[in-house]
Amino acid sequence: MVNYQFWDGGGLGLIPAPLPPDGGRLPATPPPAPPSITIPATAIAGGAATISWGASTGSISYRLERNINGTATWTQIFTGATRSFTDTVPANATTVSWRVLAQNQFGASGWRISAVRNVLRSPAVPPSITIPATVLAGGTATISWQAAQDQNTPPQALTYILERSINSINWAQVFHGAALNFTDTIPANAITAQWRVTARNLSGISSASRASVVRNIITNRPPTIDGNDDYLGEKTGAFTYDYIVTDPDPEDTITVTERLNGVLIRQYIAESGAAQTLRVAADQFVRLGNETHTLTITATDQWGATYTRTKTFSRAETQIDVSLETPLEASDMPARIVVNVDRQIPEGATFQVLVCNNGYDTEPVWEDCTNRVIMGILHHFTNTKKTTAEWGVNVRVLINRNGAAGACHILGIGGNFDGGTA
Repeated sequence: MVNYQFWDGGGLGLIPAPLPPDGGRLPATPPPAPPSITIPATAIAGGAATISWGASTGSISYRLERNINGTATWTQIFTGATRSFTDTVPANATTVSWRVLAQNQFGASGWRISAVRNVLRSPAVPPSITIPATVLAGGTATISWQAAQDQNTPPQALTYILERSINSINWAQVFHGAALNFTDTIPANAITAQWRVTARNLSGISSASRASVVRNIITNRPPTIDGNDDYLGEKTGAFTYDYIVTDPDPEDTITVTERLNGVLIRQYIAESGAAQTLRVAADQFVRLGNETHTLTITATDQWGATYTRTKTFSRAETQIDVSLETPLEASDMPARIVVNVDRQIPEGATFQVLVCNNGYDTEPVWEDCTNRVIMGILHHFTNTKKTTAEWGVNVRVLINRNGAAGACHILGIGGNFDGGTA
């Protein structure tokens, strides 16, 4: 029994107070059920789920249980005085729910039951990740990976998150999308690099990461080409351009590619520091139109580092006069010839074809066969004399633009000759 005494407030001493009706004993009843229970919005198989609940009254503890797949079985997973617990959702669960009660020495409250959550599954880990065998500081590296599989029913579409670690310091996201590859740019200060890829489904659930090996970074400097990217002016015929390729890394192998309007002229292995010459030959030049053209010289080392020099020029030619550099030798006097000229000549320009059978002479006898070329028939040589020891056939094509507009060029010259009678 408990006695209650209070001061009367007037300093006159203690005044006995009446006992409570129950004789001072606490009520022998269980506590009320927790007023609420909170669970995650998403439950992931094999993932963590933090469950919390509101406080009941009195000096009590709590018991938390879990149910999976809607069965009649509840499993106790926690008992204690705290009001939260982090559970692991079973891997075989398709649905999950939780319930909590409060309890004291007089018994337990009723259950506070959560909503039922459908259990989602994370995607499988991407099966593999592939990185280049050689990675250059300041260069690029294409990283690729195999598609992962989503493990939900039905499967959800996946995206991928690619992260990169430089010098083993931290991970930074460099890509997020549906593609299965990404070309990354390597920082110039990199010593090592590593990548990892993670699959993520439409529910926002991510797989574990698939990490690549750690790749040591090669510090490489690209080759250079002297001069500037500029205009070489107007050209009226075959010409050359001199340049020097230099690589600051003396052990590197330099491959140089020369192109005219994107078409290969020459590819070769260059010596660093040696003078080189690009040649636009006559047969290449005559195929060009009277417009601006582009020369590119690209130097590439064995690591893939490149440097390109670009030059432009314009063709400003109103006349074409082209012949064989060396006559075609004949054992007997050539008597007849057929000539084909693959050409593109605008209306208003003039076109002439000359042939000779004494092409080795200082002053060959040129015979006009223009009309026969146009008609596609044989020309019979009228000349029967020569001043040199050999007979030789040559063909000469002359075109004068005469101010005509449009493409004007010779694509090719061909034909045949023999020693038949005139």
